[in-house]
Amino acid sequence: FKYVAKRSGKHPYKTKTRAFFSKKRCFKREGRSLKNVINGRIGTFCTENKIRMKPTFTYEDVMAKFGDNPVCYLTGQQIDIYDSKSYQFDHIIPRSKGGQNTIENLGICTKEANIAKRDSNLVDFIKMCKMVANNFPDVV
Repeated sequence: FKYVAKRSGKHPYKTKTRAFFSKKRCFKREGRSLKNVINGRIGTFCTENKIRMKPTFTYEDVMAKFGDNPVCYLTGQQIDIYDSKSYQFDHIIPRSKGGQNTIENLGICTKEANIAKRDSNLVDFIKMCKMVANNFPDVV
């Protein structure tokens, strides 16, 4: 069990939930508690057209959805939730394509897979991956 006491009992999902709510990806800043950072991220995540909306899910909802041993929904790789730099929360249907800030639209994936997906929906991302793989048949 890698979770250390110096994190003040804060679970890594709290930090990631906060980042998912915001376009900006800043985490704990000097002098700010993780709880304050997360609450600010939730508020930013639930902002549409500069109007703050009430968050639709909490840290507990994220724990119920993913548990302590999640896998990347894009690659199937096991994710270590205690290594916060190795994974990201993702809008399955991107906000730019009409996706909502809901628990149903929340996915957990490796950082590399999320960067590759960018603002594509899942179907378009899979098509792109197949095209790339077909261009390099000797490598695959």
